[in-house]
Amino acid sequence: MSVIFSQNLWMSLGWLSFGALGLTSGTPGFWAIATASPSGSPSRRIALITSAGALGGLMGYLRKRTDSFDTGLLWLAFAVTLAGGLVIIASRRTRHRQ
Repeated sequence: MSVIFSQNLWMSLGWLSFGALGLTSGTPGFWAIATASPSGSPSRRIALITSAGALGGLMGYLRKRTDSFDTGLLWLAFAVTLAGGLVIIASRRTRHRQ
């Protein structure tokens, strides 16, 4: 939504703030799922999550290549949506194993 309202500073900032609220509110549950899963090593999962977090660096690359923040924001929106879907799948699998 921030990209759609990119011409209006306050609307864009408002949607970015709303997105940040959503991202930070899910963090504790996300890490609980990652470290409490009965199978595998928690350290491996934490390393994978940290490595995936480095993909956020694509924001700067895309900004430089396209001379616009819009492409980077769309990339981040896609990555967050994908991560949310993976968390839902992982939590369902964990629930079925218990």
